[in-house]
Amino acid sequence: MSKRRHAAADGTVSVHDIVERQVVWRRRYEEAKADADKLRAALESIARVGKHGFEPIEIRPVASRNANEATAVLVCSDWHAFERVRPEEVNNLNEYNADIAGRSIASLFQTALRLVEIERAAINVPHFVLCLLGDLMTSQLHPDQVETNEGTAQQEMLFLLEHLTGGIDLLLRHGGFEKIIIPCCDGNHGRATDKLRAANRVHHSNEWLLYCLLAQHYAKEPRVKFSIAEGMLHYIDIYGRRVRLTHGDGIVYKGGVGGLTIPARKAILEWDRGIKADWTIFGHYHTSILDKAFLANGSLLGYSPYSVTIKAAYEPAAQSFVLIGQRRWLLSYRPIYVR
Repeated sequence: MSKRRHAAADGTVSVHDIVERQVVWRRRYEEAKADADKLRAALESIARVGKHGFEPIEIRPVASRNANEATAVLVCSDWHAFERVRPEEVNNLNEYNADIAGRSIASLFQTALRLVEIERAAINVPHFVLCLLGDLMTSQLHPDQVETNEGTAQQEMLFLLEHLTGGIDLLLRHGGFEKIIIPCCDGNHGRATDKLRAANRVHHSNEWLLYCLLAQHYAKEPRVKFSIAEGMLHYIDIYGRRVRLTHGDGIVYKGGVGGLTIPARKAILEWDRGIKADWTIFGHYHTSILDKAFLANGSLLGYSPYSVTIKAAYEPAAQSFVLIGQRRWLLSYRPIYVR
């Protein structure tokens, strides 16, 4: 060590120092060479792009409407038009009476028509299906309804006739539809008997009479076709697929933890043993659910004292709008919140 220090003081360089410097410079050379290789590869890539170039792929806009078509479906159930809900009875979560019902019905048809206009920007919508699935009226089946309803069953029927014709006339005048199909099912509230009957249930239903009066009113309108159920289950065809319609009171559900989906699927399985359907639409439970096997509809009434009593989950007043495509079936699902 003393010799190395002495040599450095004399200005000389030892062999050991020369070897160390060679190692350092060799490493720096290799690093510089690697950097140069990377730069050379990048320059070659740039040169290739500049030499060959590229052209953007042209994507042309399509026409506002294509050759396919779809059918708009509005599901109406559980309006309970003359039922009264006082805010203080439901912790201010809802309020309902005949006046609110009338405004909600108008909003429902207006919104459905706007949704059709939106969908028509992409596809032809020549047909409209208006599903009337029961409990549009509350009637006066129970003592509390006798006390609180806005009127009698006969007055409620007249109210519904006026508002339903108003909605259908809106679709006829401003919808531009070639055909409006109106399938109808009675509910459990519209009955005129104390207990719901299995056989001949529809002929004891005030709603069945309501539908018949509507059908007579539009008998001379070629664009409107009524299809009134004679039993609990009703079937219609949409683009070759069978759709089952029912009010929903035939589905037995008592609030199990599995939810409405399990009893609905069990009921559909049994009904399919008779007539198999591709889709089932029902109401009754005031619950909105979209499922591959079924569509459960909400209510126009909304949260009520009865909902609190049976511990039903809160759900705002809503009905269902769906767009069924000729090729792809379910194209759109929109809950319509009426207030």
